Amino acid sequence: MNIFRRSYLSIIDKRKRNVILLSVFFVLFVILFVVFFAYVSTENQISFIQKSLDSMIMVHKENVDDSGICSFTDDDIESIKETDNVKAVNLLTYHEMELQNLTPYSENVELTGEYDEAMKRVMESLGMSAYKEPDSQAFSVTSSEDSAFFTGSGFYLSKGKPITAEDEGKNVVLISEEMASLNHLTVGDTVEIKLPYMDRSMGMSSTSLNLKVKGIFHWESISEAPKSRTASPGNFLFIPADLLRANYALYPAIVYVYSEDGFLLDDTVKGLQDKLGDTSIDQDQQQGRFVYKWDTSWGKEIGESLMEVRKVTAVILLFFVLGILIIIGIISALVIREKRYEIAVYRGLGENKIKIVGQFLIEMMSVILLAATLAGIVSVSVAPVTNNMIAAPYNKIVETKLDAQKDEKLFKDNWSAAPLSKSLYDDNAYLKNSNKNLDFRLQPKNVVFIIVILFVIPIIIMLMLLLEMRKPRRI
Repeated sequence: MNIFRRSYLSIIDKRKRNVILLSVFFVLFVILFVVFFAYVSTENQISFIQKSLDSMIMVHKENVDDSGICSFTDDDIESIKETDNVKAVNLLTYHEMELQNLTPYSENVELTGEYDEAMKRVMESLGMSAYKEPDSQAFSVTSSEDSAFFTGSGFYLSKGKPITAEDEGKNVVLISEEMASLNHLTVGDTVEIKLPYMDRSMGMSSTSLNLKVKGIFHWESISEAPKSRTASPGNFLFIPADLLRANYALYPAIVYVYSEDGFLLDDTVKGLQDKLGDTSIDQDQQQGRFVYKWDTSWGKEIGESLMEVRKVTAVILLFFVLGILIIIGIISALVIREKRYEIAVYRGLGENKIKIVGQFLIEMMSVILLAATLAGIVSVSVAPVTNNMIAAPYNKIVETKLDAQKDEKLFKDNWSAAPLSKSLYDDNAYLKNSNKNLDFRLQPKNVVFIIVILFVIPIIIMLMLLLEMRKPRRI
């Protein structure tokens, strides 16, 4: 009889014992994975701050006569990308749009109802019966997760996936939970938008964009009612960076520049200044001066609390790993003691030691791997809750720091269109919202850690068995 058959029969024969072992290992692995996932999530958060916030430079263009904001040209963007130490860029363009055959979110918006009717009558008197008030705001971004909305303004993705650089050239969109609910939309459905009537009447493109919903986002409630639908986050649309430029010749108003290293920020800014010069002419022949904002100290302050979480979870993780390995060693010794007679019989019959060890390994590892798999599934499902429970005390520290900055923070009280656009240029807005859902993404080093643990467990079992087999045969 081969060892797999013998292992199977042994597992079935000792099923009560194995169910108990499965339960014990399941509980141990759930605790281990919960702590491990919290550690990994915190590592990802710290890495984000160090690589993004601590190495980010916000660049925009002010009109030289202080009359407003200028846009970036293709040459400007290429010059930025070619600058030494620049790792990546996040382009941001925004413009009011019209939703086609969709209901905009109007709750808590001041200028609706009577205002719409009044505007309609005015436009009809001017011969513009087709006029429709803009009802949404499109934000064209390279990366939605790295934009100021999702890093410091309470926005987070509740369904689907974010906009990334890989979406360039794709007609995809992120919509709010409110818009999805009002229009019975979900991930994979289609949204149609076009430029507002006034833009089209002035000769701009009348092209409609059919966008596939890639994700649905949640946003925090605000203290003051928006002045219009376009200023309400419920009507915000996030689309890939090139769509507004390619279809409507609308160019980026802000460029987030990521340096290779936070320690090279000053050198990177100098390189940008050398590449771009002091001013440039945009598509509307407006001359704008380049303005740079960056701050390394703020990222370090925010990161301190997360580093405490990482330290605590690392210590707990170490103790649990050692504890589980010791418990597995003790359980293996007890099981081997129970199987001592069986082992002696096999040895007396001249059975190969490798087969004896192999059979015992299959029996034990089958139970352990099943327990680890079930624990992994449960732990992943509860990770968002447990992560935030572990991080909650430390996030209070972050909230205190944010409260001190709220006058400068994006989307504080005034939600009318002009302050909205102006507030996007605030460098203190670029903060990761760590109170929501800490990102859980396994890095290569995390996978190596799991593999090492799974490799050490059978080694411990083999050592315990080999120690037993060194003893004199007794039947």
